[in-house]
Amino acid sequence: MSDAANSKVPFQLQVGYDQDELLGARWWQDGLAEATTFQPRTRGASMDASRRSALKVMLGLGGAVLAGGVVVASLATRRANRSQPVDQGIDQASLELQRANGLDFGSNSATFAWTNATPTTFDDQPLDRSTLSQLATQLQPADSSWLPFYVPTLFQALTAKGNDSLLNTFQMVRSPTMATAWRRGEAVRELLEHAVQASKWALVIDLPGPESVAFAAALVPAVTPVFVFANWPHPRGVVPAHLTLGAVMHFRSRFVDAPATRKPPAFVLARERLAPYRNEPDRFDNRYVAKLPSARDLQTLGIERILYVVPEDAAAVELDDLNARFVEYRTAKIEVQMLGLGDLQLGTDKPKDAANPGGTGSRYYWGGSLLHHWWFWNHFRWPSQPGPVAPVRPPTSAFGGNYRPTTRGSAATGIALLGRTTTGSGSSGGSWGRSSGGYGG
Repeated sequence: MSDAANSKVPFQLQVGYDQDELLGARWWQDGLAEATTFQPRTRGASMDASRRSALKVMLGLGGAVLAGGVVVASLATRRANRSQPVDQGIDQASLELQRANGLDFGSNSATFAWTNATPTTFDDQPLDRSTLSQLATQLQPADSSWLPFYVPTLFQALTAKGNDSLLNTFQMVRSPTMATAWRRGEAVRELLEHAVQASKWALVIDLPGPESVAFAAALVPAVTPVFVFANWPHPRGVVPAHLTLGAVMHFRSRFVDAPATRKPPAFVLARERLAPYRNEPDRFDNRYVAKLPSARDLQTLGIERILYVVPEDAAAVELDDLNARFVEYRTAKIEVQMLGLGDLQLGTDKPKDAANPGGTGSRYYWGGSLLHHWWFWNHFRWPSQPGPVAPVRPPTSAFGGNYRPTTRGSAATGIALLGRTTTGSGSSGGSWGRSSGGYGG
């Protein structure tokens, strides 16, 4: 620990924000203004140090300023918030703390809770613990074109320093919501297999981690999964990332055996990455922001359309950390459409085939019916091959039909402040949480 960390200079509240998905606060250590005493991240270190010095001067003027899109509280606001907890320590990212001090740093002997644990994989095999250390390599995108955008940080936790608590208790996970996500994914895979020019579009799957994994597994082999999990699990973590790991291991062979042919990429996100958090001292802030390819990256690889997949109870708007990127896509003429899982409903009009000679049973369809199912492509105005039946327009409008990504200033403000708290005397680790050094860490 640096001399700055041992100086016990008090922290003060820099700014608070209470957006629904970005509850929290950012703290400022009064004596930590010089670059020589600041322990910056490897990337952008000089910028961070100079920004601190500049903000120190601006705060001394007693005014509220807007610097680089970050709202900085005035001295008057800081005095008004003296009732907030004041900590002693150094501002540091949780992922860096875990890498330096062990995965369960600050857990106070807490253990991982494996809800919905299962002893077997989706194909009824027992857990092969020898594959845990290989996961980050095995789950690289089968199509190497997408390898630069793969973020294996979560999988790297399985070979991390001080990860005994994770490995010793590790279990696979299979929940009822994962089972439903799988069945809905099967319905979408059927539609994808009828797409025309499928190489021109991509999916962004933004469901709770285990459900995103199950949905993506069901899409294989119609897509190339590209995992974007940029944190490590922690026994007291705000984000239950260990459950996402358990889900991945449940479906591991499904992903490993995916063909290496060119397929649409499916970027797999964990929606809990922006979970509400109020700087609770008994929780470790392992939140992070998702990082997707730039519009130029996508255009270089021929992508023209994006299907953004969200839970059935979601609002018809992208999460805050995706706002700027989606607006960038739209500006670059990359079309972004939204698919709410609530539009994939159980129906009973299953057609006759070799596996279902009686033509009965239930399965998920877009629009809740076989006839509406094949209207999917008409709804999005994207070309497709003919389906098995003539499509019929659903009687009700689909979710997100009028969705268009639009710049939200509040999103940028909250994201810029996400998860930086303090460590030291009486504190829990805070998080910026992304892999240092960009994609893949």
